[in-house]
Amino acid sequence: MPSGAELFVEAVPRLGIDTIFTLVGDHLNEVLAVAAHRGIRILDMRHESGVTHAADAWARIHRKPAIALVTGGPGHTNSLTGMATANLAGSPLIAVSGSRPSTLAGRQAFQDIDQVGMARPVVKWAAEVPDAAQIPSYLERAYAEADSGRKGAVHLTIPVDLFAAQVAPVVLPPVSFD
Repeated sequence: MPSGAELFVEAVPRLGIDTIFTLVGDHLNEVLAVAAHRGIRILDMRHESGVTHAADAWARIHRKPAIALVTGGPGHTNSLTGMATANLAGSPLIAVSGSRPSTLAGRQAFQDIDQVGMARPVVKWAAEVPDAAQIPSYLERAYAEADSGRKGAVHLTIPVDLFAAQVAPVVLPPVSFD
């Protein structure tokens, strides 16, 4: 059975994305290990703001969505300026933040903040993935939202336990956003 991280990484090239802009953090270990193993280019930065600004620049140049992947809590808050900048510029940025385990939501867990609520005012669309099996569909929706109408930034929060979770295999049809 694939993990949520494997589902995330399999969805990325299906969307025509070959690079992930990131700053390594504990919430991201699973997905970054799978991405590196699968040959997806990982550009590791020194600050989360730099991650979102770099992905924003790439998206502006290529006029298609780019992925910024940061850890939760303060990593997420550091990325908010880049999300806002991308959205105001009409840049199709997919800003993904890891977070505390879903089982600890609302229980004052370490670095547990309302990441979706913080992002919502500065992006076109924001959501938290509720189940590991839904990671590909949420990533596809994020891509579509970022790239439709006036392009702009979107945000996904993905809890760390969803990246690690094993899920039943799902056969997905090819995705085309041309």
